Amino acid sequence: MQLDKSGEGVRALQNALPAARSGTLWGGETAAANDGGQSGVTDTFIDGFWYLDQLGQFAALNVSVFLRQVFVAGGGYPLVEVNESDASAPLLPLPDYYVALLHKRLLGTRVLKMTSSASNVRAYAHCARSPSKGVAIAFLNIALNVTATVTPPPQLRSATARREFYLLSAGAPIAGAKNALQSREVKLNGVALALVPGASASSAATLPPIVGQNESAAGTFDLPPSTYGFVHFPDARIPACAE
Repeated sequence: MQLDKSGEGVRALQNALPAARSGTLWGGETAAANDGGQSGVTDTFIDGFWYLDQLGQFAALNVSVFLRQVFVAGGGYPLVEVNESDASAPLLPLPDYYVALLHKRLLGTRVLKMTSSASNVRAYAHCARSPSKGVAIAFLNIALNVTATVTPPPQLRSATARREFYLLSAGAPIAGAKNALQSREVKLNGVALALVPGASASSAATLPPIVGQNESAAGTFDLPPSTYGFVHFPDARIPACAE
């Protein structure tokens, strides 16, 4: 599978290094396409499958720093798009920006072992970002037309606990899109994320509220096809995350 290529590269480098060599691995200037990216693909929702999965693989393989290329640009593979023909236009956070934002907010640096019994569902678990003592999971359903029903492991299920669900899905496709996932718009739990206009003409737009859907942690949850996102179990208590 193409999504496995980045992890295979890390393992090959780790195997090539002398055992006595100390240091940390960084992933530098990474993107899903070379030569500045491919506008219409690497700046749309479909790119998030690569981005979120590589974040998960790198963390699981002890890569300590991930350098995303690039933060702000007028096209290609930015996290934030700038209108190069109109300097007064607001910056536009693209779907990968929200992937990075939620990953940073929810997932801590301690990686937990997690496997999926479904070949179309990929999942990466971390101790949640401090001050939470819980667990956060990044997930992808790469199936084109199959909804996955997820049963969390017993350590995370409790009738008295809660979970916060962040499902990201594609918004309206860009003009001329050959795939419905080619969208510069992303929906959080079914609601499109859009900048909130400033209170006056001189005030800047701000990010929309980014809040998970609160649910009981006792049951299963569904991942529609071609979606990705996060689930946070703030009340989960496991030894690895209690330190």
